Amino acid sequence: GRGTNILVADAGIRGLVISVACQAHELDESRGLLTAEAGVSLPFLASTTARAGWAGLEWGIGIPGAIGSAVVVNAGAHGGCIAAVIRHAEVLGVDDKVHVVFAGEMGFAYRHSRFKGQRVQEVILRAVFQLKRAEAAVVTARMMEFNAQRKATQPPQPSAGSVFKNPPGD
Repeated sequence: GRGTNILVADAGIRGLVISVACQAHELDESRGLLTAEAGVSLPFLASTTARAGWAGLEWGIGIPGAIGSAVVVNAGAHGGCIAAVIRHAEVLGVDDKVHVVFAGEMGFAYRHSRFKGQRVQEVILRAVFQLKRAEAAVVTARMMEFNAQRKATQPPQPSAGSVFKNPPGD
């Protein structure tokens, strides 16, 4: 997910490290469907769609990951999350075929999906999100509030990411 939420031991990583660079995205304005490849930056999509008057991803403005990883961990912030807006994802299965996995089949929970922690993983290629029409000024103002809150409560230095879950009831 663009190198977020990882910490590598001095010994390195045994195996492959794959950087997903596919970044195509397209919005079907007649249906509010956003299709984005796995390597697209979540903050970029949040900003782009908000400025165009589409709500649904604005909570992702401060999450420095990509769409593929956001689906895997059910990324979320400020009361929003991937599970609330995703319709389906196209994945490369263990059979080397592309499959469509619908939101109800993804096993979403807090910072979890069926894709997280698999021994043999499906590879997320792209995801389709359902957005809603909204006033661009309202959605961008909400993003600015989220950014201000993040700046007021979190250190600005680069880090290994948010590696802890919020405790129940907090």
